[in-house]
Amino acid sequence: MRPWQKLNSRRGASILFAILIFMMCILAGTAALTAASANSGRYAHMKADQQRYLSVASAAQLLTEEFTRNSFTANLNVTETRDKDMVTSREVEKGGTATDEGIEFGGELAGLLKEYFSKLCWADAGVKDPAPGLAGGTYDRPADPFRTTLTLKAEGMDDVTAELEVNGYDVTIVLYAGAKDSYRTQIRLTAMKTENVTNMNKKFTEDDKVITTWVSEVTVRWPEENVIVTAQSGGASAGGGSNG
Repeated sequence: MRPWQKLNSRRGASILFAILIFMMCILAGTAALTAASANSGRYAHMKADQQRYLSVASAAQLLTEEFTRNSFTANLNVTETRDKDMVTSREVEKGGTATDEGIEFGGELAGLLKEYFSKLCWADAGVKDPAPGLAGGTYDRPADPFRTTLTLKAEGMDDVTAELEVNGYDVTIVLYAGAKDSYRTQIRLTAMKTENVTNMNKKFTEDDKVITTWVSEVTVRWPEENVIVTAQSGGASAGGGSNG
């Protein structure tokens, strides 16, 4: 090769340019793979968050429907004696063999709620407590709220923890999936209590007293208009505030 040809040769520059293009392609491919991997992890995280949200929302709807379609009824036998216009005595007893009806929840929850509401209703009505040593005494109103924790399970959904508190006849339920601040939702159900009097019967005595007996049907229910649901707007990772 002649000297002037060597000075004008571009083979080395072409090879260097090709290597440079190759390196740029490798860098671009690496960046694309990194971005794809990050997006895949982010998508999986978002999908898990959405699953928790749907699980908590479904559990909240289920428990709300369970309470609003249920009711509790206690039957009480009342005997009242009047002397002229003054009530001289009043006795209340549990009525019938099935004194408490309603509350059709599954599992042990129905039994626990029935026992709590029964004692509460008997105490409010002044029912005599047949316990030994309490002759003439009445049932005491439960001093502390009734509390229990449930785990709600459904196929294809995350497990949801439900912390239930009953204070009087009102119910508060806190729901979450996983961590306590993961789509935390609170349900507040304010009870409506009504009384229906049936089988009233009056008896007049020789000394001008009137003995009246009747059955008092006390019903507690939780109407939909008395339900307030407060849901957190995001999962544990999202922070999120409260939404009404």
